[in-house]
Amino acid sequence: MTRIDFHILPCEHFNEAADYVCRLTEKAWKAGHAVLLYCDEEWLPALNDRLWSFRPEAFIPHQPLAEGEARVNLTSDDDCAGHHDIMISLSRGQSGAFSRFDRLIEVVFEDAELKSAKRDHYRFYQERGYPLKNHRV
Repeated sequence: MTRIDFHILPCEHFNEAADYVCRLTEKAWKAGHAVLLYCDEEWLPALNDRLWSFRPEAFIPHQPLAEGEARVNLTSDDDCAGHHDIMISLSRGQSGAFSRFDRLIEVVFEDAELKSAKRDHYRFYQERGYPLKNHRV
């Protein structure tokens, strides 16, 4: 069963949340995990750019899933290709493929629409008996 963690950030802007997602992705990647970053289409280009520039010394090889599969991919679609290890979701939408992953990390920040959507996600998972953990970062 997919382990689901909610990482609740005190920030108000996407860029701050994107930096957190980049650090989280770097940690998972360095530990040998494959990561699929799932986010809203409007945020995909900014998150892709952020992965290259969030820290000068950081290097996380990645690419949009539409350009081919890699250990770290970004997508706004439910097509996850061969990914099944870790999904990090910075999306208002809920991936229909979340249950194929060993671990799902739902990232929440102080965007009213995002918070409302993530509350719905939480209820959905809770009603289906998924193990849930909240982390206030």
